[in-house]
Amino acid sequence: KKALPISLHKSTVTVVKYSPDGKFIVSADRTGQVYLFNNSGKSLASFESGAEVTTLTWSEDSNSLLIGNIEGQIDLFYVPTLS
Repeated sequence: KKALPISLHKSTVTVVKYSPDGKFIVSADRTGQVYLFNNSGKSLASFESGAEVTTLTWSEDSNSLLIGNIEGQIDLFYVPTLS
């Protein structure tokens, strides 16, 4: 299989993770930008955490993410419902 060319980040990527259900990929970078993709690499959503993202964790049902940054902030992001 070919690799997915995901290249929206303008800074060093710090975290990349698949969702537990395998439907999504999330990536984050040093500027705090977070991108959500489907498992085919299509961009679905993005938001700014405000500082370098150091960790992220999916909920078991893949419906939300906890995202932590270098300044100690934690964001809760709900995955959009896709029909």
